[in-house]
Order: sequence, then C-alpha cells, then structure tokens
Amino acid sequence: MATTHRQSAHGRCRWQQSEDEVELLIPLGALAKARDVNYKVSVRRITVGLSEQEHLQDAELCHPVVPSESFWQLEDDPAGEGKVAVVSLKKARAGVIWRALLLADDPKPGASTANDEVEQSSRPTAQPTVKKTPGEAQEKRGSLWSTVEPGTLAACALLLVSVLVGMFRTFFVQRMRA
Repeated sequence: MATTHRQSAHGRCRWQQSEDEVELLIPLGALAKARDVNYKVSVRRITVGLSEQEHLQDAELCHPVVPSESFWQLEDDPAGEGKVAVVSLKKARAGVIWRALLLADDPKPGASTANDEVEQSSRPTAQPTVKKTPGEAQEKRGSLWSTVEPGTLAACALLLVSVLVGMFRTFFVQRMRA
C-alpha cells in the first residue's frame, strides 16, 4: 500500500494513507485489552483510546470518512512498545491525499495535494478482525445521509421541492381546464 507516514495530534498517534484509506496507529500501552478501548467514528469526528484516557477525544478529521466501512483492531506495536489500536478509516473521497489527519493539525484546512511524499508501507497487508461497539448499530443507521456533503444535501432538497412545485402546478392547470 502506498502511504504517507505522519505524526499527528501532538504525538498522540501515527498515521499513514493510501488513495482510499487512512490508517492510524494509536499506542495504548502493554496492558491494553480490546474491551477497554473506546472507539467511535462519524463522518468528520473520531474518538479512540482506553476507557479512562482517550488519545483522540471527539477530534475533528480533516476530511470525511465512511463510518460503516471503518474499523479498528488491537495489535502488538511494531515498534515494540506494547499494544496499539490500528484504526482503518475508509475515505469518503478516494484519491484525495490528506495534508493532516486532524483539522487542528492542518496548516491549510480543507486542502489536499497529490504532491505529498508517497512511499511503500512496510506493514503487512493481513485481513483485519472487525471489532464491534455497542453504538455501532446507531452509527450505521445514520451513515447514508451522514456521508453526503451538506451542500449536496441542500441541492437535492431544492431539486425535490422544485419537482414537487412543478407537479402541483401541472395538476392544478389540468384541473382548471377540465
């Protein structure tokens, strides 16, 4: 997987990206257990960490992701420093290269570039084990509309209203002629 390796959020995690995915490595310590990990992701926000201490607490992502296609797993840290939460976020817009993971870390919010340094990842590409959280069902229920950009949603609503007005106008003109 071609990636750009970055440090983010004042050293709270490492991250890398491909054209369609962002992967975070969040150090949790040697005693971390999967049941103690708090994970929540929405289109533009993420919370990940141990129950008593979130490493990313309701942090705003630079770009939208697809929550229903994003997941996490607990692994041994490749650097040998205990356990890490490996979070895989599916990009809502494939091909967009993120300058930063979090909006707070982005020098130019909303911008992206195709000229960022890209290198080959040394991480194995094993199939991950999906961990489910109690709130995941609720997240999935709202995921269809939450992946639509606000401007696009407003344009769709305006188009729908225009079509309905045209239909009513046609109906009443036909009634008046009859």
